[in-house]
Amino acid sequence: MRVVLPLAVSLFFLSSAFGGEAQTISSQLAHSHTGEFVKVCGTIASAKYAASSRGQSTFLDFDSPYPSQPFMAVIWGDARVAFGNPEVTYLGHSVCVSGTITTYRGKPEMILNNPKQLSEN
Repeated sequence: MRVVLPLAVSLFFLSSAFGGEAQTISSQLAHSHTGEFVKVCGTIASAKYAASSRGQSTFLDFDSPYPSQPFMAVIWGDARVAFGNPEVTYLGHSVCVSGTITTYRGKPEMILNNPKQLSEN
């Protein structure tokens, strides 16, 4: 019993972090959820593939075009092939992204490494 209870508690937290249902929030609320694993939903207002940049990043700006976006999803160049052409595919579409919110230069963002983190809403 001493081993079973800690194991059950650990499995619960792991399933919540990786397989459980994340809280769904709007892009406007992302700034207040930094460090949390959530699902952020909104419309892709602008998108850019920075092919010549160091990280060859793709930026998906939620609900307002750059630089006024309340939230941004970032796909680094090494993960991009799995997403196809997201700057074209999702522009103007309502989408949700799941992961942990971080900040870059004071703006909330989420790094997408797997296409399963991105879905049309």
